[in-house]
Amino acid sequence: MTGWQTKYQYIPGLQKGDPGDLVVMYLKTPTRWVHHAAGPSSRFEHAYWMVTPFDFTGVADPKIAPPVRRDIPARGECSERLTDKEFAARLRKTLKYLQDNNRPNWQTVVAENEKLLSSLEKE
Repeated sequence: MTGWQTKYQYIPGLQKGDPGDLVVMYLKTPTRWVHHAAGPSSRFEHAYWMVTPFDFTGVADPKIAPPVRRDIPARGECSERLTDKEFAARLRKTLKYLQDNNRPNWQTVVAENEKLLSSLEKE
């Protein structure tokens, strides 16, 4: 479990029926990797934030996480690769959703992710 926690940030609080484009988890640093088993095709490839959305980019059961139609220019293994700006917007949307729906421990979840979001928005 420790190895997982060093690389990934899980966002608790989503429930059945929540919008599919909300972020369930993300890699804690941008990466050139497309998915967990294969490295980048080139070390000169741009690094993106890899996020796992609640609808797992359209492969989850729509009764659990209704898919949200969206442009996914950089798709990974049940994940999306986002620029800094896109990542910050999607993470903010997820945190706001948890707050607006008064999900358990939303304050802690927001606080855990605020430092990263603040640093991205300063760039």
